[in-house]
Amino acid sequence: MKLIYSTVVALLVISLFTIGCKKDKDDEGSKNYFKVDGTEYELTGGFIENYGFYDNAYNLDLTLIGPGVTIHHNSGEVDSLSGTGQAMYLEIYTSQAGQLDVRDYTFDQSANGTSGTFDTGMIGIGYNFSVGGGTLYIVNGGTATVKAVGSEYEISFNLTASGKNVTGYYKGSLQYYNYGKKNASGTSPVLSKRQRL
Repeated sequence: MKLIYSTVVALLVISLFTIGCKKDKDDEGSKNYFKVDGTEYELTGGFIENYGFYDNAYNLDLTLIGPGVTIHHNSGEVDSLSGTGQAMYLEIYTSQAGQLDVRDYTFDQSANGTSGTFDTGMIGIGYNFSVGGGTLYIVNGGTATVKAVGSEYEISFNLTASGKNVTGYYKGSLQYYNYGKKNASGTSPVLSKRQRL
């Protein structure tokens, strides 16, 4: 009886340990964050701005934000961001008019606007969106991988920015703003771009 009891207790401990490890792994995979020099920063949401068709592709700008950053709207557009926190921005070129292609995107220093590339990017940490200030890194290399998960995106990053290695992951929905809807004919967008960071 004592042997049976010991065996049951051992199996229970092993089961709890296995479940605990699986939960930790699941939690790790579901975090939205970016990491700079080993320090992790949380991401809580984001949006895509469609600026329409340029010479070679559609220009969809991706912005991801963290806690403490608020998006302000005006007439169906992103008017501004406020608060202090972290954010990242990539100017992406895609072959689809209304969404990001499911693919790898690579940094294009020559800024040709070719589908499957991004040519501008910024990473802000402790950035004050009202008055400026904080740490700002300029993206100058790397890749972003986009996958579709139902109505959500799953995006992973491996970037270089101002000499730093930036990795990250985001899974969730993104608000969508179509500024290029009047430009289906392939003309340049009517609205001018606003730098987010």
